[in-house]
Amino acid sequence: MEKEVSIIIPVYNDQERISKCLDACINQSTTSLYEIVVIDNGSSDGTFNRCLDFKKKHRNLVRLYQQNLIQSAYASRNSGIEKAKGSILVFTDSDCIPSKQWLETGVSALKNQKSGAVAGKIEFFFKSQNPNIWEYIDSSNKLDQKSYVENAHYGATANLFVFKDVFKRLGTFNEALKSGGDYEFGQKMKKEGIKLSYKENAVVYHPARATFTEKLEKTKRIAQGQRYLDTGRALKNVAFALLYSLKPVLSCPQNNSANLSAFKKLQVVIILNALKLINVRYRFFAARK
Repeated sequence: MEKEVSIIIPVYNDQERISKCLDACINQSTTSLYEIVVIDNGSSDGTFNRCLDFKKKHRNLVRLYQQNLIQSAYASRNSGIEKAKGSILVFTDSDCIPSKQWLETGVSALKNQKSGAVAGKIEFFFKSQNPNIWEYIDSSNKLDQKSYVENAHYGATANLFVFKDVFKRLGTFNEALKSGGDYEFGQKMKKEGIKLSYKENAVVYHPARATFTEKLEKTKRIAQGQRYLDTGRALKNVAFALLYSLKPVLSCPQNNSANLSAFKKLQVVIILNALKLINVRYRFFAARK
């Protein structure tokens, strides 16, 4: 039977987390006919074989492809868009765990709110009950979908529902980007007057980055994506962006801060300012390739 919805998941060297993601996607509450399109981006560990096991077990639900030409999650998402059979495309990431009602809630919102796209909530989870300092920082200042939608007209692809016709009209994601492709696509929707809505109850759970190395790599990817967008004038006022980036962080974010000591809060402020400077380094002063 024809599928109405296609869940698209890019994956690279993430065999343990993709298993949890696929389990959650397979056990959705929805009555919609849907498929799960997994695009492996040239994994060198056991990720592809792990996904292949899911495909064999759920032949009518899971489809698996490889995209080895471009090392980019956006290129893999584009490959998924091309292969998807559904008229509604749903994006999440291999490290995310969708809630049971995620698909049903998000698809319903897309249909009923007369939007071209709907962004769902991204809720962080931690390795233990109390987040370490890196988890706290990551969960405090990243992936605030409500703010993204209301203030910047885009939704992160960790939790995004889009009519396929929108991609036919606007084109797909920018494959040159490793970060920021969702922002750029959102700006194309805004320019064309395509409505984007936020749905609080369409939830996926995302692990907070728990180490300095993970946080540093993410900061660099974001900065490099912003650098590309600055060059392309997708971010219109580079001077303002530079001044904003240099504006110091003076207080600790309130999310999850109740159990932090004064010393820990000071550490957070220092680290956030250091990350801003790293962003400036890679966004404005890194050598162009």
